[in-house]
Amino acid sequence: MGKFRSSASSRWSIAALLLAIAVGSPPSVALASGGARAEYRRAAIQGVWDSSVTLSVCGSGAVIRSFRALNSFASGGSLVATSEVAQQPSLGVWRWLGLSNFTAQFRFQRFDASGVLQGFTEVTRDIEMDSSRDAFSSVFSIRQLDLQGGEVARGCGLEVAQRVF
Repeated sequence: MGKFRSSASSRWSIAALLLAIAVGSPPSVALASGGARAEYRRAAIQGVWDSSVTLSVCGSGAVIRSFRALNSFASGGSLVATSEVAQQPSLGVWRWLGLSNFTAQFRFQRFDASGVLQGFTEVTRDIEMDSSRDAFSSVFSIRQLDLQGGEVARGCGLEVAQRVF
């Protein structure tokens, strides 16, 4: 009789296990699919983006200038950007913060009218991807630095971007 109980108990355990699998994913599968979802969200920014940028005075919001830019967010976190205001490509990094939020920082060289290097401009952006994954908006801050790294000016702004590729 003990043998029968053990056998019946085993059958119930197997049935319970099969029911658990049928009703919900086992923990290892749930973790794997959660990881896949996270990777899908993290990769959302990868590609080339056409941006409309509005640079303004921090605090007052007075518009200084509006311009277009192109950004290429690469796998692994590197960023290359070009715009009407930067004579050279901007180089930087991006990072996924979770859900549809990213941060990016890049730097470009600044030259005077005769082509002499005057310093650098650093841009830091807080990016929010829309649900289509084909558009994002960002709030950013700009710091202009002299050749020794001292801050000479600040700016703020907004950006909206559409995916190109």
